[in-house]
Amino acid sequence: MKHTGLLLSNRIDRQRLIEELLTHTKHEAFAALSTLKGLLFSNLAIEKMIATEQRLQQAMVGERYLHSYSSGERKNIFLDYLIQQNPGYLVLDAVFDHLDPQSKALLSQKIQDCSRHIKLIQIESRAQNFLPLLETRLCVEDNSFLFRTLEERSDTIATPISSLPKLKSSFRLEGKEMLRFGGVSVQYDGRPIVSNIHWTILQGDFWQLVGPNGSGKSTLLSLVTGDNPKGYGQELYIFGRKRGTGESVREIKKHIGYYSPVLAEMFWRFQSLEQMILSGFYDSVGLYVKPTSIHKKIVREWLKALDLLSLANTPYTQLSLGLQRITLIIRAFVKQPPLLILDEPLEGLDEEGVALVCNLINRLVAETNTTIIYVSHQVEERIKPKEVYALSPSEEGSSGRKTSVNL
Repeated sequence: MKHTGLLLSNRIDRQRLIEELLTHTKHEAFAALSTLKGLLFSNLAIEKMIATEQRLQQAMVGERYLHSYSSGERKNIFLDYLIQQNPGYLVLDAVFDHLDPQSKALLSQKIQDCSRHIKLIQIESRAQNFLPLLETRLCVEDNSFLFRTLEERSDTIATPISSLPKLKSSFRLEGKEMLRFGGVSVQYDGRPIVSNIHWTILQGDFWQLVGPNGSGKSTLLSLVTGDNPKGYGQELYIFGRKRGTGESVREIKKHIGYYSPVLAEMFWRFQSLEQMILSGFYDSVGLYVKPTSIHKKIVREWLKALDLLSLANTPYTQLSLGLQRITLIIRAFVKQPPLLILDEPLEGLDEEGVALVCNLINRLVAETNTTIIYVSHQVEERIKPKEVYALSPSEEGSSGRKTSVNL
């Protein structure tokens, strides 16, 4: 068997395919696996190990608890752990998600080294993420798990969005400043995370926030959303109001739409795709109140515009991971908030999903006055931020500066 890449549509039952690959699949293409020991290298496998360590209250992989390492360190350490178990093959599922270019290069080299004595099956949603060492590249387009060559795959094109459903907003802003960091610093247990951050974001701006893993991007976002109390008492202004002058976290979130891939891993209740999108109006992950008829009408318009109406009543947990992520991205858009935070919105999506989300973002930029903070390690040519704010780590905490749009 050769090192193989599998390109998956977002409509595939990814977990079931992985289970088949790890339990000696019946597929002839992988008959050689039946006598070999297979292990899974994925974000989900790492999260399960973190949960096991917390339950047992002991480090099982590295010198300390796995969750205490950065994303890049965590993946390198976990890969070492798997290699030590002498597997015959590894299933690599979206292993470069969440990684900055430097961490990706280090992990790629480690995978290259282990490929000399371990067979690899790499699963990705976009062909551009495949490792160069792969000798065979196949695609899987439906849950019959019929393997085709990339040349034989069907051309899938995202349905064009004719227009965005409109929603009247009561948001009022004095002046043009949506956000202002006036020398903000954050540290934890004496360890500096960000230092003296000066960053002003005006209404209608479209910023991309960049920086290596561990540079403090998530910390800055948590200050904006009100989830981080470290903003109190500092020169941090949100919607023209200084943080800690009587506003509630609920008041802040009411005007923010937020998406992160982590949200897809947080929700496992039995609710439908439609209910999950409706929850965006109420700033909850999942619907816990009776929605208004106006909100239901708007969500139906969104589903129709995105050609997802037939899936409206499908349980969220039964959707593929890609469709779950698209659902949560629409959830962030649905109330058309004055501030939209998109943390790695293209991660884990296939080409059709990427085209759909890029289309959504571009329409929002063109047709509304929404302020957008877009976080990504990757350059996506179809998304055109007007400004870029870059974090640079140091022992004194990450500093920040406006930089070139051409990353």
